[in-house]
Amino acid sequence: TMAALAAAHAPPAPAAGPVVLHYLARVPVPASWPAWEREAALAGAVLPTGRPDLDNTAKSIMDSLTRSGQWWADDALAVELHARKIYAPVASQRLEVYFLRESATKAEWEALQVERELAALAGATGRLSLIGGAS
Repeated sequence: TMAALAAAHAPPAPAAGPVVLHYLARVPVPASWPAWEREAALAGAVLPTGRPDLDNTAKSIMDSLTRSGQWWADDALAVELHARKIYAPVASQRLEVYFLRESATKAEWEALQVERELAALAGATGRLSLIGGAS
C-alpha cells in the first residue's frame, strides 16, 4: 500500500517548509488493444485519458503522506505539484518529494534584488562586466 511505502521511505523528520512533488502514474495498456495501438501507447503517441483520474490519485497519495505524519503535518506545504499519467507495460507509481528550504531572509531578498538589477542592466547594455563597469 502507499502508506507502507511512505513509511519505508520517510525522511528523518517531517517537512517544516515548502515541498515540491513529482508524481508519475503508469497504467497498463489494455490487453484487448491491437498490437499497433499497444505499441503506440507505449511510445507515448496514445495517452491514457480514462480512469483513474490523475488529480484524484495525486490527492489520495498526498493525503496518505499527511495521515502518516512522517512527511509533513499538512499537505498545504505543497507549493508545486507535477503529475503525469502514461501507459506502461506494468502498472506502477513514482513519487519524488523535494523539501525546499524555508523562505528567504531579508538579506537574501535584498541580495536577489541586487542580482535582478544587475541582470536588467546587463540586458539594457547587451553585456555587463563586473570588472571595469558596463561595456
